[in-house]
Amino acid sequence: MNTNIISSAPACSQCFYSPQLDSPPALPSHSTRINHLLDTNEAPTEEEKLAFQAFIAVCQPFLAHLDTRFASVQALALEIKANKESFASTMSEIKQALNPVRRLPKDILKLIFRYGAEYDKAEEEYFASVSHSLDLRSLPWVFGRVCRRWRHLIVYEWPEYWTRIKLQLERPGSPKQLPLVQSLLSIFLHRSQNLPLTLYVSMPYTFSMDLAAGFLNILFAHSRRWKSLFLSGGQRLNEVLFVPEDSFPSLERIQIRDTVHRKGDTRMVFPIVHASNLKSWTSVGNTFSTSVRLLPPSTICQQITDYTISGVSSSEVIEVIRLFPHLRVLSVRELSPNTPHAALSEVVRLPELVQLCIRQDPANDYPASAITALLDSLSCPALVHLSLYVDRKVSESVQKFEERSQFVLQHFVVGEDAATFVKGFRNCLALERIDIKGNYNYQSIHYVLAFLYAPSTTATLTSDVLSLTRPTARFPNLRRLQFYLSVIPFVDAFMESAYANMGVRMFYPDLVVPLELVITTPKEQAKKMLEHQFTGAYELGAL
Repeated sequence: MNTNIISSAPACSQCFYSPQLDSPPALPSHSTRINHLLDTNEAPTEEEKLAFQAFIAVCQPFLAHLDTRFASVQALALEIKANKESFASTMSEIKQALNPVRRLPKDILKLIFRYGAEYDKAEEEYFASVSHSLDLRSLPWVFGRVCRRWRHLIVYEWPEYWTRIKLQLERPGSPKQLPLVQSLLSIFLHRSQNLPLTLYVSMPYTFSMDLAAGFLNILFAHSRRWKSLFLSGGQRLNEVLFVPEDSFPSLERIQIRDTVHRKGDTRMVFPIVHASNLKSWTSVGNTFSTSVRLLPPSTICQQITDYTISGVSSSEVIEVIRLFPHLRVLSVRELSPNTPHAALSEVVRLPELVQLCIRQDPANDYPASAITALLDSLSCPALVHLSLYVDRKVSESVQKFEERSQFVLQHFVVGEDAATFVKGFRNCLALERIDIKGNYNYQSIHYVLAFLYAPSTTATLTSDVLSLTRPTARFPNLRRLQFYLSVIPFVDAFMESAYANMGVRMFYPDLVVPLELVITTPKEQAKKMLEHQFTGAYELGAL
């Protein structure tokens, strides 16, 4: 048996590596012999004994050297790991310092805040989606806690993000928290500086008016800046409010949502006696009532030109709109289905009304008599804009409404069954724009296009001779036809039908030009339409 004797040699001062020291000693040969000795009680020979002792003498310092090296390498590894973590942390911090968001121009950051705070939404949609404004976990409060720059911008430079206030008085907190909550409201209002305010106040009937008074007094201290007021409830405002004249010089719009009220409650007058710029009023009923409980005083009724009403019966609509002699815009939504509807014996004439919208969700089960009773009770001779989101069952009532009113329509917006309603109009000469919204399949779209663009011919019989007049195009002043389409299965067929029917009008040089066919549709479908082979022959807008 042979062994290699390790001689001392210089080693690395950090890891103690040495080419000589780290060369492992040679193992004794005849490993089968060693196995035999271990398996039996036989003693090694004298020569084997000397070889084994020599190997042990060399192996012991080698193992000690490995222990020393392992400890030094382990310490070095810990040092390397610590350095790695330190440098990685520093590099991450430096990268954060170099983040482009820190150098965003103020106008870009302002736009991000606008979408983050949902100020891009309309007021009604905004208040329906956000929490109450005194929640410190909501925007814009959170913006002010991100960094010093953001706090300075949101608190001092951009007061417009503090102009929409949603206050829910049904959950103001415990009595001990009231001073804090009221101070937050004061801070919110202070940060809006002198900009116009849009308020949403939810005040249930059962809420303590003593508690409400504290909040309302803070709000009314800024009443001269109110631009829009959305009030849920509020039937008991008269109990706590005394409103002097000219307290609302900037107020333009009020929406009042009726809450559950006690049996026997009668109509009440909203405690605003003077608001020189107030033109728009909205009344929203509830499922437990078919009437409007809170109405403006007579002085305000004289100046209201825009009125929206929903959740009540058609007879209630007729009764309420009588109060507004100068209405120009009327929107009726979701008539109550649980009340019998009958037309009044006397037709209500709205001589200044120029825009009427009637909307009924097709998912709701409502009788057509509700819409019929409403239309049969109205006369609007100045009407130029009509929007209908109703069932085709009321098309005959629409025709009678037109005949009774003798209006000259310029803009028509329709949901389902567009062709049924368009076909029923007697006076189409002034119609300039038609917007078609709803779920349409290819066949119904083709039917609409064919009717709108197909020429009409009249026949006359004179002296037993049948003569045909020169074909004339329907809607000669139509400038814009807009479809709001969901996904349809036959895009190519639709495009061919659209171009074919539009081409018919080319034979009538006396028609108004240009004629626009605008299609608002999902992105992928719009792309297919723009890639159609006929695109380019005419001018097509796809949004």
